[in-house]
Amino acid sequence: MTHDASTDFHSPAVRRLREDLALALRAAAHHGLGEGVCNHFSVMLPGEPARYLINPRGLHWSEVGADDVVMIDV
Repeated sequence: MTHDASTDFHSPAVRRLREDLALALRAAAHHGLGEGVCNHFSVMLPGEPARYLINPRGLHWSEVGADDVVMIDV
């Protein structure tokens, strides 16, 4: 399977999504929302229904930055 260059992990569009996802996680933590068990935030890449950005395991939501977000293929 080939992927559009605009959905490459380091593309500007994906970078913005990573920044937004990290910001959403930090905002949730700021407002007292907790991780619980196996909770996560994720976002599907536009035009790529099998590729997602997701927060990494092992970091508290308040600690997640754009560079910590990971991409998965399902």
